[in-house]
Amino acid sequence: MGKEELDCFRQLGPSGRTLTPASNIGINTLPDQFVNIELTKGFTFNLMCVGVSGIGKTTLLRSLFRINLQDDSHPTRSNDVLLTERELSLSEASVSLRVKLIESRGFGDQINKSDNSRNVVKYIEEKFESYYREESRVCRQLDKVGDGLVHACIYMLEPTGASLSTLDIITLKELQTRVNVILVIGKSDSLTPSELKDFKKRIMEELLEKGVELYKCPTDDPTVSTKNCELNLHIPFAVVASTEEMLINNQLCRVRKYPWGSVNVDDESHCEFTHLREALLRNNLYHLIQTTHSKFFYRFRAEQLSKDKPTGDSLYELK
Repeated sequence: MGKEELDCFRQLGPSGRTLTPASNIGINTLPDQFVNIELTKGFTFNLMCVGVSGIGKTTLLRSLFRINLQDDSHPTRSNDVLLTERELSLSEASVSLRVKLIESRGFGDQINKSDNSRNVVKYIEEKFESYYREESRVCRQLDKVGDGLVHACIYMLEPTGASLSTLDIITLKELQTRVNVILVIGKSDSLTPSELKDFKKRIMEELLEKGVELYKCPTDDPTVSTKNCELNLHIPFAVVASTEEMLINNQLCRVRKYPWGSVNVDDESHCEFTHLREALLRNNLYHLIQTTHSKFFYRFRAEQLSKDKPTGDSLYELK
């Protein structure tokens, strides 16, 4: 290699392809351009919450987003599982978030619970189909139509202290291939610390035995890997939710009051609500949205394409 060739090679990066311009040409503003465009468009997050009646779904959603939601639950038992939608717009600093909350009604109320997961799964798949149809158009209008996919599903377990019910296992198996499932133990203060520890261990062993996969906080991003590793250790999250506020040590806290005392929802020594909020919103909101598209919708899309594939055409083979 001649001297001129050697000098030229030294200007390149490790890959042999990276050059540094003699002066600033403006490409360093690309991240700012991207951020500004995304901030202008705003973000969308669709969250489903599934659990038996009375487990505290509405209260949990109120607590997560610190908003007031009208509790439109009906005291009588339903003959079918219904899904209610609430849409709201949130703004924090310069970030706008459009939130759709999808909540199950009548789940687990029936004597015959074999079809309880059907309507939940149907809702998720209808959103896949709608998005797929729009994506397949010659003139797509995805920005106008919006992202209607369900990005995460909080599945709330009853604090039985025993094991997962048949309904839990059936539903979780159906959900795991369609949505990011975040498992939560509702009203966890009804169990003692030792009972809760044994219950969580039993749940994870049973899920492993049944081949059920839950959402795990990603650990490949160094900015959140340490915290996410810690959060993964708390799955399933044992939560207590409340919108009632009380002054504790000159600080306004959300509490659940009992004759024997009170539970501070935001106190990590009382419950794992703050861990759930960090896993869902503070640390991994973007990852949940991206995973919905790159994993679950991609799988649905591949299955749709494979239905019409020509015989022997390996282009559409599912891996």
